[in-house]
Amino acid sequence: MASGRVVWMNGRLVPEAEAKISVYDSALMSGDMVFEMTRSFGKRQFKLREHLERLYAGLKILRIPVGMDLAAMERHCQETIDANEPLFGADGEHRLMLARGRRRHGVGRAYPTSLQDKMRMG
Repeated sequence: MASGRVVWMNGRLVPEAEAKISVYDSALMSGDMVFEMTRSFGKRQFKLREHLERLYAGLKILRIPVGMDLAAMERHCQETIDANEPLFGADGEHRLMLARGRRRHGVGRAYPTSLQDKMRMG
């Protein structure tokens, strides 16, 4: 893996610099996405499950099918956090962003375009 930060995108960890979405992605075209911020204290996640439950509630309201259950999402979040661990301070903020992806017509299946783990700046 690269020496910089990585993000979980479309089913795998990718270097942050390679994580790109189309300008036609529904998140950019119409704000068709859900995001959630989580925190860690002393390098331990704070209420990750509760944050994911809220994220999934938003996905359900917007009818954005995510293609994985909550337990799998929790595992992928932890994988992303673990992969970035050397770059984090003791406390951090982590952003989860899920979008429907490119849509052809109407409401369709979501292909999460970005699950990003972000270092706290400042």
